[in-house]
Amino acid sequence: MIPAIINVLFFYLDKDAWFWAMFVWIGNIMLLVCSPNRKITKGIRKITFLNWIFIIVISLTPIIFVPRDTLIALIIKCFTLFIIFFGFSVFQIRIRELNKIRR
Repeated sequence: MIPAIINVLFFYLDKDAWFWAMFVWIGNIMLLVCSPNRKITKGIRKITFLNWIFIIVISLTPIIFVPRDTLIALIIKCFTLFIIFFGFSVFQIRIRELNKIRR
């Protein structure tokens, strides 16, 4: 799925494609590496309700701050931000669990 997303990024976002493609890669790597036993579904299950709200609100910020883009470009930017913050939330939960184990 990642190559398809990056292909769409390069098709619709000419000059900003590398920037947004790096977001996709970082988010997916964080999700994969920080999920328990490298199972993404276990990582997704650990995300709490407040994290979901945070992910959704932050991923919709391009609609507010970049209104000049086309609708497709805004959707792609929102989706890539959703991916990065999704991976970041799993990373944050994993770090919290590791800190509890150390104490």
